[in-house]
Parts: sequence; C-alpha cells; structure tokens
Amino acid sequence: MSSFTKPLEYQPTQNERDGRRIFRLTAPFTYELGFIGSDIFANVPVYFETDFASIPFWADDWFGINPTDGFVKKAAVIHDYLYSRPSEVIRLKIETELLIGRKIKISNRHFADRIFYEAMGIPNKSGIARLIQNIKRRSVFIAVRIFGQRFYSNLENSI
Repeated sequence: MSSFTKPLEYQPTQNERDGRRIFRLTAPFTYELGFIGSDIFANVPVYFETDFASIPFWADDWFGINPTDGFVKKAAVIHDYLYSRPSEVIRLKIETELLIGRKIKISNRHFADRIFYEAMGIPNKSGIARLIQNIKRRSVFIAVRIFGQRFYSNLENSI
C-alpha cells in the first residue's frame, strides 16, 4: 500500500483562482507510489501553491465531494504538483516501469491521474465508510479524466 510519508502542512494565501482560495505548503510533502518500500516518491516542495482540487462548487452539494475532504485534499496536492510538472510525471513513470519490469502503456497525464486515484484511497477505511469513499473517489477520478486535459495541456505548454 502506498503512503503519504510526511504530514501536509499549509497556510492560506490572499490569492484566489477561479473563485477558489489558494494555499501554500509550509513544509515539503511526500507520497510514496505503489507500495511502502517501492522507493518511488513524489516530492512536493515547500511553497508550492494549490487549490486542493478544482472541483465545481455544485459537486459538494450534489455528491458530497468537498476538495478539503481528507481523502481528496492530500491526493489533490500531489496531483496539482504532477500536473504542473510533466517532467516529474515522466520520471515517476520511468521509475515505476523499471520497478515492475515492463512498459506502462498509458499517457503521462493518465499516469498522473492514476496516482491521484491511488492516493485518494488513503486512509483506507472499512465497512460502509469505505464504500462511500470509493464511490466519491471514482466520481472524482472520472471527472478528472473528463475535464483535466485543459489543465494539464495549459501547464505543460507553459513549461
């Protein structure tokens, strides 16, 4: 099971993006991909800015998906960072391919989205709470797959 290896520490800024408040990391934040001991880490640096998740406001009302929910928030920081650094996605993909011994046949953006999906599974709950978390997790993942391209392309083209 993958894990967040450092706590998420952040503070609000005075800035907004598309009506969402922006937060700045006050300490580095790390996520270990795949499983504990894989030695494949996504490292988000201090001062990185995020809105946690670009989830429409109505999604919270309709589906109960809030970008500041614990299971979304940490994963969203990793995802925002990967979307802002396509070269980091490529590095993580290559390291994963070397670890598993085969080529990963999905796009770099899809790989970043899969990391997001994996990270939203932490903490792994049990019973009905797990079922609800998995439904929300799949809904957020599907939305990212459908609407995320414009964010990835814009960021990739600006680097």
